[in-house]
Amino acid sequence: ATLTGMGEHCRMSSPILVPKYGVTNRAMWVIMTDMPLMSTKPIDFGVYDFCKTCGICADACPFGLIEKG
Repeated sequence: ATLTGMGEHCRMSSPILVPKYGVTNRAMWVIMTDMPLMSTKPIDFGVYDFCKTCGICADACPFGLIEKG
């Protein structure tokens, strides 16, 4: 989903963060087709850079499994 431009990789339990829906999407998005489709570019809306400086999820993790930065 990241390579299709639907969202951006994030540090939380969901492998992708979608700007419209956040990380609450748990469905696997798989579409198989032989229809010719235009490719899209991955999006970068700044979540990775934000995650490097925020640290809220790392502070809130009760087991300390999320590293800061």
